[in-house]
Amino acid sequence: MCHVRFATNRHLPLPFGERGGGASTRCSPSPCGSVDQRVGANRVGHKGLGYRSRNETCGPPLTPNPSPQRGEGRSVNFAVLVMFVLSGVGLVRADDDRDVGPDQIVITRIDGSPLRGMLRELQAGRIVCEGTRRDEVSTDNVINLHWPGRRVADRADSPVVLLANGDELSAQAILVGETDLVVKWSRWPDLAPVKLPLDWVRGFVLVPAREELLRLRLLNRLRSRPAGERQDVVLLTNGDSLTGQVKSLDGKGLALEAATGNELRVELSAIRGVSFNPELLAKPDATGERIVMSLVDGSRLTATRVELEQSGMFRVRLAAGPEFDLPQAAVQSLRFLGGKVVYLSELEPTRFEFTPWLELRWPWQRDLNVLGGPLKLRGEPFAKGIGVHSKSELTYRLDGQYRRFQATAGIDDAANGAGCVTFHVLVDGRRVFDSEPLGGSSPALPVGQIDVTQAETLTLVVDFGEFGDVLDYADWCDALLVK
Repeated sequence: MCHVRFATNRHLPLPFGERGGGASTRCSPSPCGSVDQRVGANRVGHKGLGYRSRNETCGPPLTPNPSPQRGEGRSVNFAVLVMFVLSGVGLVRADDDRDVGPDQIVITRIDGSPLRGMLRELQAGRIVCEGTRRDEVSTDNVINLHWPGRRVADRADSPVVLLANGDELSAQAILVGETDLVVKWSRWPDLAPVKLPLDWVRGFVLVPAREELLRLRLLNRLRSRPAGERQDVVLLTNGDSLTGQVKSLDGKGLALEAATGNELRVELSAIRGVSFNPELLAKPDATGERIVMSLVDGSRLTATRVELEQSGMFRVRLAAGPEFDLPQAAVQSLRFLGGKVVYLSELEPTRFEFTPWLELRWPWQRDLNVLGGPLKLRGEPFAKGIGVHSKSELTYRLDGQYRRFQATAGIDDAANGAGCVTFHVLVDGRRVFDSEPLGGSSPALPVGQIDVTQAETLTLVVDFGEFGDVLDYADWCDALLVK
């Protein structure tokens, strides 16, 4: 049995409404007891799916033992699995990529094969990479392009701007006009300010809270205003709020027209953030070719065009409309959407079923962990994915349109090493992948590549592990389908 450690939770993100300071069980990384490694072992648990007894491990996992693929009658050979994990198929970073220079790139193609070298061209749907040879590849055949030598900074102290399509910029709002919001990059103050259409801006934070839980609560409040609210909300640093219509913001303060018609002037130092009227937000078009950019400052942007200029700068056109330049060193990864790769977070599930351990219910999150923070596994950030809590089941209709499913699974870093779950994949109701119990210190687990040819449905299940649902912040990172 795993060792159990009791600790206060005051430093851990907690679900809203749950009190901190209580005891929690955490799996020690020390050796644990034996694990039943049989594929699809018939265990009876919550609804009979994947439940593991408390005598099993949730520490660092043994090698995953996936079920046979569609049409196969035998399990995957251990050596083949190891070769798959190390081959750099885009699920986890290969060891060869960890010590590369900050300007070297890795391109993961849809067939799983990587290209390594220096980025020479990126324009008109093609990438040119120069390593031991010069290779050209169409973005239609690419899952992602990333710079493994670059690390994404913790943006805890950075102001944030939230857009209607879920994008987040680590930038300072400096000016609000009648139709635009002007922002300045926090990390690159010498770059030109960016002008964003006001109907694309969900809100912004000027003064982040010091505690992580409070920061997440504030961001979640900006993301999910209750239906029917038709006013702007100004959140103050003292905890109060004002409602009305924001008329302007500049270096001196903010002008707010109250419901009574009176104009209030609020000093900039008193403002924590602003949430704009959700009824006036644009409806982002989530179709066509797009590029999701992850920046080293923690920003996540969706662009309709990214081109490498002769100057060495990226020319970026956001889905929201504005164009601007970014230095190459600002970008950590690019993910290409709208071609042969479809991320599950871009699709709507046909069914979501959540089974609470007691009473607390958790919704699933799109491109965020279940707390509303960034997806992160063992220090590695992911711009795309799904955040859930045990026990959850998400089902998607495939209608025979796809060939393969893959993802990277694990307990989010927000659990601070705690939590314990099992991951399962069902194709047309039949199990094709079962993980061993994974804890918060377990390495990120590659899931795939799973054959879904002619499949009608795909179901992702996260089940309870050893200690009920304590801090089971589970992620399906880079969960995607290949056409």
